[in-house]
Amino acid sequence: MRWEARTMASKKSSYKGLWSGSLFARNLRRFWPLWAALCVVWFLILPGNILNESSRRAALSPEFLRELLLNFVYPAVFLCGAGGLASSLCVWQYLCSAKAAQAWHGFPLKREGLFYTNFASGLAIALIPVAFAIAATLGACFLNGPSRTPMDAVVVLLAVMSASALFGFCLGTFCVQLTGNLVMAAALFVVLNGAAVAARSMVFTLAESLTWGLSFSGSPGPVVRWLTPLWKLSQETHISYSVIGDGGMAVIGFQGLWIYGVYSLAALGLAVLALALNHFRHTETAGDAIAVLWLRPVFRLAVSLAAAMGLTLVCLYIYGGLSAAPLAAVVLLLLVGSFAGWFASQMLLNKSFRVFGKHTFLGWGILALALVLCASALKLDLGGRQAYVPDASQVTGVTAEFTAASGDWEADPAETVALHRAILQNREILERDSGYPTLTLTYTLADGSTLRRSYSLDRNSIDRVPGLTVRLRNYMCQPEAALQRVFQGIDPSEIPTGYVNWYAQQGFYEDGIWTAPDDAALRRDIELSLQAGFNGARLHQKCFDDRFHYWADKLGYLTWAEFPDWGLS
Repeated sequence: MRWEARTMASKKSSYKGLWSGSLFARNLRRFWPLWAALCVVWFLILPGNILNESSRRAALSPEFLRELLLNFVYPAVFLCGAGGLASSLCVWQYLCSAKAAQAWHGFPLKREGLFYTNFASGLAIALIPVAFAIAATLGACFLNGPSRTPMDAVVVLLAVMSASALFGFCLGTFCVQLTGNLVMAAALFVVLNGAAVAARSMVFTLAESLTWGLSFSGSPGPVVRWLTPLWKLSQETHISYSVIGDGGMAVIGFQGLWIYGVYSLAALGLAVLALALNHFRHTETAGDAIAVLWLRPVFRLAVSLAAAMGLTLVCLYIYGGLSAAPLAAVVLLLLVGSFAGWFASQMLLNKSFRVFGKHTFLGWGILALALVLCASALKLDLGGRQAYVPDASQVTGVTAEFTAASGDWEADPAETVALHRAILQNREILERDSGYPTLTLTYTLADGSTLRRSYSLDRNSIDRVPGLTVRLRNYMCQPEAALQRVFQGIDPSEIPTGYVNWYAQQGFYEDGIWTAPDDAALRRDIELSLQAGFNGARLHQKCFDDRFHYWADKLGYLTWAEFPDWGLS
């Protein structure tokens, strides 16, 4: 403890100030293996790649270097974010030990000063590898030629790396202030980066398994996207290209850089929240799973809900699929999962297996009752959403899609409503054996709203419903619907009309068995077929010679090729 002794003995540092230069320098020296290792990794990733390409080519063009650097944007988000998390865990590790926390809080430094100094030193540890990577990258680019250095790409990479390191460190700092355990802090970091989209996915998937026809698929809303940084950055930031010459592509920049600025501001907000939590944090909470007392019920509830939905979805997927789940099975799984999550969270909070008591069962009982009521309301369709079919007079347009047929088509509202009602009238049969294929109906109503329903219709189940197979076939096989599915986006007046008269052509030759003896035999096959009145053929059981397709194109002969199958699959 020589450093502490020198600090307390020094006249300049024996005050309750807001900054300690000695502590800042000590943290940099103490955790040098972390930032040094990150520097080595970044040297291998960025300058190493540039030097490797330079050794293989005479001179690298600015366009090539720009694309090379911008392609490392997404790896930089993950690596710099992870580096920021590691830095935060290093500088705040003393908060996870009661003895260490008491010793550090006994320094001649205000708690806010201790926070400022550790925060600055941790952020410096996270940003040192960024500065080194950019400097080494500029050096490698200058060796290739200063005039060929794409400074715009370097600036973008610097901004992305700095913002990612800042956000990772601030979020890690916020997580450490919430808990008194390093493992729990790292887990919270991962959870907060994906909790919104994961919770949405589990809730909607479970709702779809309890209902029939309702579809909750689609991209997450703006709030969920912003609360999931990795998803937001990977989906809405990208390299932009321009077409040059005959199909060539050139990198012109990077779009979505402002999103990193927003997350940088959010990181500063997290830092302020972390400072407030640190100010009111009790030293005795070191080692606790959740250090903030009022957050413990929230933690218990979140773990219980995640365990309930996770166990239910996994078991339904393994034992019977996620569609048409029985209510009794879902309720049982929700109860078991929620109790397991409640027990596990209480055990983590109490740091003991002795967690049972009247308050334990009371809290879990309220949660279990809420889960049962929600599941029952969805399964029994208490709101009437699953049984609702709009009147044909209220529908201005219908788009239908059937997974057994390619594409979608504009359907007749009256026929769609009649088919929809026929499906609902036979729900017990169709829902029990639901599977592939899927019929999706999207109504556009007179008030401008849309209504979407999706039904999995197993072929065997359809056959057991009198008249449904014929109704569905007639609904799909209308000429207008078929043309829309096959020729999407093409003016119907421009589609050539006519009939095909085909046969299955085996490609057998007396002189060559499955191989044509010469090119003339291939042409002769097509000419004989045309003379017989056929205008095409389904090429059966083998891959035909390229010259056969050549003569088919020359002579106006349609072909439909298929994969060979010798019965060995």
